Amino acid sequence: MESNSDLTPPDQAPLAAPTTADNTPLTTLDDARTLPEVGPACGQRTQIIETPAMRHGTLLHRLLEQLAPPAPAKDKTYLRQELAIAEVTFETLWREAQAILSASHLARFFDPAQYRRAWNELPFLTANGDFLRIDRLVEFEHEIWVLDYKSTEAASEATLAQAAKPHRAQLQNYLTAMQSLFPGKQMKGGVIFKSGLMFEINSPK
Repeated sequence: MESNSDLTPPDQAPLAAPTTADNTPLTTLDDARTLPEVGPACGQRTQIIETPAMRHGTLLHRLLEQLAPPAPAKDKTYLRQELAIAEVTFETLWREAQAILSASHLARFFDPAQYRRAWNELPFLTANGDFLRIDRLVEFEHEIWVLDYKSTEAASEATLAQAAKPHRAQLQNYLTAMQSLFPGKQMKGGVIFKSGLMFEINSPK
């Protein structure tokens, strides 16, 4: 059993408070370990001008966070009201979320019977104090998968590799950072597009 065996999902474990101007620690994993410095986060939320497409992507991320285990089951109408999303927009987001969650080739990442543990929107700190988030982290017996949703980008079977290419280095940085928390496990990553297609990215050698 690896040293992090007592690690539990962020919504079930006490977390450190985010860092503020007075140096209060940022939210991180429950063991509060600082991870190796990594590049810009695949799922990092930054203060920039938000386009309609970016807003749509943000909402889809929030919906997936509420739908993917270990999040508790919630009624569709309740979710729409909780997220304060117009009905027409919500229906589009719902279809896109279900395209990911119900895809047969992605079932192992969202069916609790097929993995050991999973985390949504997992926060962690880099060595230089950056506060980053992983869209979804899934632990299997011998593997750790870092999943990154690209909800504002389209991809087809023919363009999948090209669409994922710009995100390869960032996801590999995530894998390197997570290796310190899960020593001995094989690190794998996947870029998941809103169509439900996924491109696998391996940890750098």
